[in-house]
Parts: sequence; C-alpha cells; structure tokens
Amino acid sequence: MAFTEVPIQIKETRNKIDKDKKELALTPSEFFNYSAFNWWFVTLGFNVMFIMMHISNFPAESQTSDARSLYLFLILGINLPWTLSCIRNFIVVPVTSLSPDYDHPTNPYLEWFIIIYDTLINRDIFRNHIILQVFSILGFTTSEYFTLMLLDILNNNDTLASIMESVVQQGAAISLVFYLFLITIVIYATFGLTHFEKYLVLGWTTEDGEEQEKTCGSVIACFWHLLYNLPEEGNMHEYLGTVEPGSKDYLLRILFDTTFYVWVGILLLNVVTGLMVDTFGAVREEKQKREAIKKNYCFVCGFERDKYEDLGLDSTPFNHHVDHNEGEHAVWQYVYFKAYLKAKNPNRLSGIESYVQKEFNRGVFALAWVPNRTSFVIELEGKGKGKAQQRGGDEDGTK
Repeated sequence: MAFTEVPIQIKETRNKIDKDKKELALTPSEFFNYSAFNWWFVTLGFNVMFIMMHISNFPAESQTSDARSLYLFLILGINLPWTLSCIRNFIVVPVTSLSPDYDHPTNPYLEWFIIIYDTLINRDIFRNHIILQVFSILGFTTSEYFTLMLLDILNNNDTLASIMESVVQQGAAISLVFYLFLITIVIYATFGLTHFEKYLVLGWTTEDGEEQEKTCGSVIACFWHLLYNLPEEGNMHEYLGTVEPGSKDYLLRILFDTTFYVWVGILLLNVVTGLMVDTFGAVREEKQKREAIKKNYCFVCGFERDKYEDLGLDSTPFNHHVDHNEGEHAVWQYVYFKAYLKAKNPNRLSGIESYVQKEFNRGVFALAWVPNRTSFVIELEGKGKGKAQQRGGDEDGTK
C-alpha cells in the first residue's frame, strides 16, 4: 500500500510544475529561491567551528572513535539533511534554463530530486514503512533494532498520531526553544567557569570502579558537563558544589542558581509544554470538526443531516442516504463511475455519460453534473431543491 504513494506524488509534482510555469507568472529569476541557503552557511560554520574548537581543546580525545563519531554526526546527521532541505527549498520550478526567451523545459534531474525528497518527507505512509523496513533489516544483525518496530503503533493509533502531529507542527518553535536553551547553557558555562570553577566538578567512574573528579578546564568541558547533567527543573545546586553561607561567593551563587532556575526550570520548559498542549488541543478540535462534518453532511450533495430529516423521508433516512457502499449517494459508486467512464470507449458512451465525461474534461471543479442538495428520492416525493431551500430560508428567518 505504501508504494502506491509514489505514482501519486509523481503526478502531483508534475501537475504543480506545469501550474507554476503557466499560472503563477513567475519570472525566470524566481524559478530558484537563492535565500534558501542563508542559514545553511550559518549551520556549516557552526559545525566547522565546533569541530575545530573541540580538536584544539582536546587534542588527545579528538583522535578517539567517540570523537570521530561526533564529527560524523555533525556532518552527516545534521549538515547533510539540512543541505538536502535547503536544496529542496531552493528549487521552486525545476527548469534547465533561466533565459527569458527560452521555453523553460523541465530539468529531469531536479524534477526527480523533488519527487524523491517529497515522497520520503511528506508521504507519511511511505516514509514510515521505509523506516520500519530499515529497522527490520538492521534487526537481523543487531536484535535491539527489532524493538524499534514497536513504534509502528504511531501509524495505527489515532490518539498517538495526534500527539505526534502536535509535536511535528511545533517542530520549528521547539527547535528554536532548544537552541535558546543551548545558548543559555553556553552563557552559564562561561560565567560558571569564570566565577565558580572550583564548584564545577566533573565526576566519573573508571572501568576499574574508581571514582574520579576534576574541575572544568574550559568552557566546552563545562558546557558538556551542564548539558549531560541537565539540572532537573532547573535545580542547579544539585550539580555544583555547595557554597558556605557568608562566603564571598554566596550571594553571587544565589543569583546564579536562581536565574537559571527561573529561566530554564520555569520559563523554557513550560514554553515547550504549552506549545505542545495548545497544538494538541487544536489538532483534536480540528479532528472532531472533520468527524462532525463526515457524520452530519452528505459528501456528494452537501445536505445537512437536520435539514434532510426535516423533509420527512421515512423510506430513505439520512444514514442510508449517505451509506458509502449502498446509499443513494454512495461515495464509492461515484468513484467507480468515474473509473468506468475513463475505461470505456468514448464512441460507445451514452448521452448522459458523454455529458459527465465532458464535465470531467473541463477540470476538477466542473461539478454541474453532481446533485446539489437534492436526490432522486427527494425529487420523486416532490420535496425538491426549491422546497428544501425554502425550509432553510424559513429557519434562518428569511422568505
């Protein structure tokens, strides 16, 4: 089922490209968005600077496999996906030439890049199945990957899917808050190293079980110390040495710990919680609205349940009218009818079929052939569109 998303994405991409060329009236210079790479240079510079600072501060540790894994993560785990995202945002219309006198044919390489990128990123079913397949293959080499396949419940449970949707929708805002949090850690690591170096003690256990301690020697070391030992709810004093009351550092430590608690423990963490709660409420409300529309409106003719029941059609209640398989306005019957017309020889179409086929050829919004707030039973019992509209007008207080 997931692979059926691919031809749909191909068709949608090519239709959008044709529409952008013809209807948006873009100038050749607007076919590509050069501002998409503005933040790419910032990210690349940050990663390069971090790697260089880490190598200069920890020359011995930088040669270890852990350090190489960190560098590889920064390059492939952060910079490569970000680069692909920037390239996708850069391509507005994939053309081969920007000449104003040229016909602007589509560049097949850029077109297929858009198709592959949008399929993997925007097609949830396809993307999730690919991820599960990767976990399944990796599980045969390392068994713990099999446990990640349990996350498939996110695809099958509507409540969990709504929760994940609320996180994804606020992904940009949450990322900015996390970036602000990292800046906060850098600031407090710098001030902590300057004023409270003796209290910033790094503790660890060796392979022999011995307890080792040393103070931070650099801002980077203090940064990783604070980030790794993330103070719970901003409670800084649990990870810094205790200050003796009355000492010269006592009041400054109160200010240092209190501001960190208020800024991180109260504000930043609650901002993330508030974003997710508000978005989850909006997602749930939108879902309930969609369910109400599906339950109380006919998808084909647009009749509301209340107004339909006011007509007094006891032989055909609303639930039977909208039944997707056997109802008078069964949605799937209209889908089958469209497929039937597409497959039938045009020379053998009846008059009605020719008319409907002509409406199809006019475009997506040519819906004159679709019943509008009426049906065969309504017309048969003499309660047609005019009477239905009069009833609606009487309810609204109009004549």
